[in-house]
Amino acid sequence: MPRRRLKHKQVIETIEQDDFQVALGRVKSFWQETIHPYEGRIWTGVIVVVVAVIGSLWWRNHHSAQISDANQILAQARTNFESGDTNGALLELDKVLPQGEFYQPGLEVAAELVKANIAFASGEYENAISILTRLVDIAPDSLRADLYYQLSTAQESKGDYNGALQSLGHVEKYLGPEPDEKDTERKPSVWDRYYFQKGRIFLKMKNEPDGMKYLLKVSRRSEWIDDASREIAWWKARPSEALPITWASAPK
Repeated sequence: MPRRRLKHKQVIETIEQDDFQVALGRVKSFWQETIHPYEGRIWTGVIVVVVAVIGSLWWRNHHSAQISDANQILAQARTNFESGDTNGALLELDKVLPQGEFYQPGLEVAAELVKANIAFASGEYENAISILTRLVDIAPDSLRADLYYQLSTAQESKGDYNGALQSLGHVEKYLGPEPDEKDTERKPSVWDRYYFQKGRIFLKMKNEPDGMKYLLKVSRRSEWIDDASREIAWWKARPSEALPITWASAPK
């Protein structure tokens, strides 16, 4: 019987089928020899990876929701405090501080700072000083200057003027180059708050020369100039008694 000749297309298809069968055989052999003995472990590994990825996505979403909740609680605490509801503010803060249901390490500084504000406003200067002393060690550099200002203010209110000056001294390294004090019409500077607060402390220490020197350093174009001028006028009228201070020492 004559041998049937295959057309070109049939030859190609036959070669492709043979190649596929050979490749398939190699895959089966590889699977049986290499994969099959560990198949259970491999599938377990795959499952672990999938679960880890899904878990990571869930954790991120859950964590974002927790941060959002903590921020809202912190905002409510500030609102309560500013409206005079100190107890309500403290109850809200307990939720976001360590051991609280919505505690977030990234918000601890902000929550503790509100707590320090409450302590100061309540006249609990020692408590405010304790909180702020702890915060300056864990806060980012961007917040430390303001924390030292507030720590200095709390120490000043307590009557610890030397401690207040020491805390204020830590602020200097965050302020940059000092402006030219001879330029009375200079632009406002971050040093103006420093000059004002240091001058006020010196006046409370009955050190009029240094007190006046620093208060007069405040730029005439600064937002602190009105407070500095009031301190000077008050001292000249009643040198034995300094003006009462506010928590943040901020201009009004």
